[in-house]
Amino acid sequence: MNALRTGARARYLRFARRERGLAVLAAVVLTIGLGEQILIEPVLKKRALLLGQIAAQQSERDTLQQHLAGTGRDPNAALRAQLDALQTQVRATDREFHDLQNGLVQPQHMGSLLQSLLTEHRGLQLLGLRSLPVTAIGEPGSGVAKKTPSASASGVAASDTGSGPEAWLYRHAVEIR
Repeated sequence: MNALRTGARARYLRFARRERGLAVLAAVVLTIGLGEQILIEPVLKKRALLLGQIAAQQSERDTLQQHLAGTGRDPNAALRAQLDALQTQVRATDREFHDLQNGLVQPQHMGSLLQSLLTEHRGLQLLGLRSLPVTAIGEPGSGVAKKTPSASASGVAASDTGSGPEAWLYRHAVEIR
């Protein structure tokens, strides 16, 4: 390798000054030409291809916009109306559920409510009040009840919040003597 380099250098030095300049110029032109072919040309071709794709997509977009402007209607109008109707229905159902929930007696107030009802009737005497196990009622409309052991020591039933995601309503039964 070293001998080859030395031989090429010796030949280069034998050239006249003008020939050496032409040899350097040819080497620079050759390097630039190869660099352009290897590095720049593929990038320019890819750029031209991408510009063509962009132009085609813009043309397609313009066609679709003209089509939508020509119809003059929102393609999602029916879906928006259906969504609005469903949201109105959900709000109404939430109000009904809230009204139903407000009409129910809270478990912690059950004992005092029953005592006040019994004291209004003469001749009745409360001998004992005992809470029975809480019955969790499953999902709305299922009609299936499942027993959960959760009665407090004070005689008033406590709600069982750990009975699962399907429990949404609980029955707090009491035994009155």
